[in-house]
Amino acid sequence: LSNSKNVNIENIKCYSGDWLALSTTFNQHSDRSNTEVKLFDIILSAETLYSSSSCDKILRMLILHLKANGTALFATKRFYFGVGGGTQQLELLINAFNSDINNPFR
Repeated sequence: LSNSKNVNIENIKCYSGDWLALSTTFNQHSDRSNTEVKLFDIILSAETLYSSSSCDKILRMLILHLKANGTALFATKRFYFGVGGGTQQLELLINAFNSDINNPFR
């Protein structure tokens, strides 16, 4: 990991587990006097878009915890045959979400 942009490596955190449960954990362990949601610059994911329900959870995680100028990187299949999911499914969900929030008549 290059530290050329003065990244404080001590601020890097790794988490594992269910994405929705992880979001709940962040909210439960946040400073009670601070009402801000925990936000991340980068969210990395590998082989986590394996079903439609996992895509829903990950989209919710991104909406709640990725900074506005943040980056999410996914190492996964485009499509998981027989179970749905994949980058194709996540892309559909993101597009549906974006069209919903940009619709002035919703």
